[in-house]
Amino acid sequence: MWKLVDILIIACFSYFIYVQFNDPDGWFWIIVYGIPVLLAILNLTGKSKARWSKLVLIFFILLTILNTPSLVEWIKLGKPDFMDYKPTDIDIAEAMRELLGLVITTFAIAVLHLQNMRKKNP
Repeated sequence: MWKLVDILIIACFSYFIYVQFNDPDGWFWIIVYGIPVLLAILNLTGKSKARWSKLVLIFFILLTILNTPSLVEWIKLGKPDFMDYKPTDIDIAEAMRELLGLVITTFAIAVLHLQNMRKKNP
């Protein structure tokens, strides 16, 4: 089952990387989305370490927390739509999309870390 999870993470985040090439800050997101791909590949090859996935998970949790003020701002502005992906002049829409990307990435890294912990303590 864990191999299937790794393959799904690789496929999903590879697609996320693919759609970043036309984004002005795409290289940052290519790196962000590349990290779960790398961790999943390490899991598939048996070269992963729980210590590294734990450090990466802590980093992404902190990164997500540091970006939560955009959530408060989005609520204050009346929760404008940010999922339609139409060009908009509302800066908070892009900030919310980025926060959602961080949350999804953090969740995937948490799953990969859980996988590493289960392998360590069967």
